Amino acid sequence: MKFPIVINQDSFVGVITNSSSELFVLETEKSLEFVERVIGDLIKVYNKNHGTHYSYKKCFKPAQLCPYNFDYFHKDIPQGLRDRYDNLIPEGLPFLDPWSTNDNWGENYKKEREYIKSGMTEIEAQWKANLSNRTIMIIEFQLFVHFLKQNGLEHLVPDFLAKAKEFLKESRKERQVYANIYFDESDPLYAPWEIFDMATSWGLTLNENSIWVQTIEDNSAPYELFGAINSFLNGNNWHLG
Repeated sequence: MKFPIVINQDSFVGVITNSSSELFVLETEKSLEFVERVIGDLIKVYNKNHGTHYSYKKCFKPAQLCPYNFDYFHKDIPQGLRDRYDNLIPEGLPFLDPWSTNDNWGENYKKEREYIKSGMTEIEAQWKANLSNRTIMIIEFQLFVHFLKQNGLEHLVPDFLAKAKEFLKESRKERQVYANIYFDESDPLYAPWEIFDMATSWGLTLNENSIWVQTIEDNSAPYELFGAINSFLNGNNWHLG
């Protein structure tokens, strides 16, 4: 049985930090309290077998419900948009982050050197060599529009498109090859954008009401627990950082 739990969506952004940690995405119909209790029980078994003194609070942040959903293969996302993205990133989803395309860093660097030798300034060379990355960023913006629509946030689309257009205009004028778009914490777009950008960058599943549990820091929870948590609570884990 699933117990309804209401959370402030903005607070969900705080689940993820830039620190190195492990994130568990659990597809379970159980409550947050049940999930924390099961993990706590698994920790007790581990402590008994290893003579340790771990606890849930020492290992993990509070469990939270994911307030958003995103289906990359949803019928409302044009096939042409997916094709453009998949052609630029051979791996396809996940990894929407334009700066995580590690397969083309070497080639881009070679192009930069060649352009500089031909007389271009370093900034001009970087800009031209990394145009594919900027194209990926534009596609990411287009996909975010579909993310907003899938989550009943259509009313935010015009504001987002206006800000994205201004951002691209300014970044092009300033030749900001590695720029990224940000929103103020009071902006209604802040929470959905942070979660979309973070989740797609790491290749995480975005299913509304899935339960996310993150370790406090890297190695704060014993590695041996990972498989048990995923097995008991129908989850997958990702290393962040």
